[in-house]
Amino acid sequence: MSVKRSFRIGERMAARRSARMAGEMVVTAEDEANLDTFAQKLREAIDLLKNEVNAINEGRLNIVGELYDQKASLLKWLELRAPVVEPFLNHEAAQK
Repeated sequence: MSVKRSFRIGERMAARRSARMAGEMVVTAEDEANLDTFAQKLREAIDLLKNEVNAINEGRLNIVGELYDQKASLLKWLELRAPVVEPFLNHEAAQK
């Protein structure tokens, strides 16, 4: 007898399908982890940008070049992962 394999995507789709039928939006544990990770990266980007603005205000213009790669990497990460969290931004899980 063969055992039916279970895949994360299948489990998430089944949870969403049943929630849609009930008129609700389901947030899985993986969705919550994605929201948490996105929020952390967003905080990192905000901190980096604040540091950059403060340095510029102090006349340390060389900071722009020094932080460019780090800033570009963070912003690209956020851009690529935004579609994963956008559907849940109005959900109470995102408010945590």
